[in-house]
Amino acid sequence: AGGMRVEETAGDLAVAVAILSSHLDRPLPSGMVVFGEVGLTGEVRGVGYGRERVAEAARLGFRRCLLPRNTARGIGSREVELVGIREVREVIKVLERGG
Repeated sequence: AGGMRVEETAGDLAVAVAILSSHLDRPLPSGMVVFGEVGLTGEVRGVGYGRERVAEAARLGFRRCLLPRNTARGIGSREVELVGIREVREVIKVLERGG
């Protein structure tokens, strides 16, 4: 009943964050968008079109972006604060401090 199908690996991190957020009973910080690929050992891998994804997020009103650290390195954004991570376990810190 319900749900959605994620057909792109760039949605992996968003799914992992949603699961952790629910498990820890900590909401994702307001105005934050998430994208990135997650490997079997929890590493967060870079994805293509990072700059375009961040620009679209800014256009849609998001002000923070949780993304793979190696993708964040090549992007400069005045509108969106980039929070780059290497491993899924770092999401817990993001949720605990509210971003």
